[in-house]
Amino acid sequence: MDEQQVQRTKDLEESVKQRDNTIFQLSESLERFRKTSEDLQRQLVEQKDAQTLGRLGERELESTLKSECPADRITRIRVGAEGADYLHEVFDGDRRCGAILWEMKNTNRFLDAWIGKLKEDKQKGNAEFGVLVSRAVRQRDGDFSKHGEVLIAKAQENIVRALASVLRNGLIQLAQRGLSTGDTELKVGQIMDYLTGPKFMGHLQNVKASLLKLEGIQRLERDYMEDHVWRPQQKEFAAITAAAGTLNKDVSEIIQS
Repeated sequence: MDEQQVQRTKDLEESVKQRDNTIFQLSESLERFRKTSEDLQRQLVEQKDAQTLGRLGERELESTLKSECPADRITRIRVGAEGADYLHEVFDGDRRCGAILWEMKNTNRFLDAWIGKLKEDKQKGNAEFGVLVSRAVRQRDGDFSKHGEVLIAKAQENIVRALASVLRNGLIQLAQRGLSTGDTELKVGQIMDYLTGPKFMGHLQNVKASLLKLEGIQRLERDYMEDHVWRPQQKEFAAITAAAGTLNKDVSEIIQS
């Protein structure tokens, strides 16, 4: 083997070594890019969009009640069994203070028959409160209203959370006072009047306004991430892929020459 062939072999070995080192660095860059992308996507999923915060389905109602009232017992009433969808038993420590029946209606049309049905279930189950959570509500009622012994709430998480908190605290305070049955019923009625009055509705409007502001902030954040992080990352990823292809082509040309 002459000196020229020896030198070509050394040059080829050096080129292969440089290629391997470059490919290794590219692989590390790709892995970092992949992890960064996964982290960003996970953060995006974990961020609760304010719009999504607003809407509830049947599955979300139970998780909302459990997260808002972790010390209580939320029981899903068996499908097909008589009664509402959820029995919410309020506890103050080990002491049971009362119960709330929750009925979820996830349809586009509101039926008046639901009100009478929940009223019957409430009486049979000896619950202090009955709440009908519905995706569809009558226009004249707005997001929240009272019909006899039944409270009707639009299927929005902020409304359900506020309602669950107020009803729960009311039942605990009633139990602590040890009122008679008649006085308890009177106070329950007063609580329902408060919930459908202007003061409580004002609080709900404040919550709604804050959610709209949160939605705007999150929209700006998503736009910023798309313009300054995700798009530049995609551009660099394409450049890395192109560079890797060029390296392989260069090495192939060396070997074939």
